[in-house]
Amino acid sequence: MLYGEISESGSIRPYNKKLWAQTINGLKGKKIEMEIRKLVKRRTTQQNRYYWLHVRAVEEYTGHDAMEIHEANKMKFLRKVIEVRSVGDGRVENVETVGSTTELEKNDGFGEFLEKVRAFWIEWGVEFPDYEAWQKENGFN
Repeated sequence: MLYGEISESGSIRPYNKKLWAQTINGLKGKKIEMEIRKLVKRRTTQQNRYYWLHVRAVEEYTGHDAMEIHEANKMKFLRKVIEVRSVGDGRVENVETVGSTTELEKNDGFGEFLEKVRAFWIEWGVEFPDYEAWQKENGFN
């Protein structure tokens, strides 16, 4: 995977020019497949640790294992329905699926997911540490 940016004039500016040149030189005269997409900032290690702290608190409160709680959180808040169409006979069926927390964007998606998880489990009586206090306690401030 190579990273870079597109200039205002539309040219590609790779962050690692040496790796870019090596890759291009190694592919000269060959057919290639290329995918260019906007870089999405994924959740941070700090956000991930804070989320799993919540999962473990719910695990302790409910007696369910952490992975079950994680899957339940995804089912509750990341569930979506996709429409599957048959090319042959035109049949259509709606299929439920669940999104991945690793695909959520750092600022919007993951933070929103975590707030929904917190609110839901607080209603059930689970207590979570205050975020600022947790940051200080874990050396993030």
